[in-house]
Amino acid sequence: LGAYFTGAFLAALLGQGTGAFMWSVPMVIGLYGLAQFVSGEMAQNRVLSISGTAAIASTVPAVLLMNTPYIVLLGSAVAAISVFLPGILLMRNEPSETV
Repeated sequence: LGAYFTGAFLAALLGQGTGAFMWSVPMVIGLYGLAQFVSGEMAQNRVLSISGTAAIASTVPAVLLMNTPYIVLLGSAVAAISVFLPGILLMRNEPSETV
């Protein structure tokens, strides 16, 4: 990811446009969803597995909404559903001494 964003930044500096940054939304959503799904499967945690699957499934609408202003809205909604909500659910299950 670091090489991708370095290349996207350099391309934008050289005046070749910012199209590479638009591809970052589906790419980041997909990679994050994959990592979350694998973590959920390894830990046998249903919340992480489901949220990872939801994030992976959202890459298709993200690709379809490329180059539209709705991509930012979709990215925000996916972050809320697949990151924030599972975090709250997992934190709720922790003992009160930990949280």
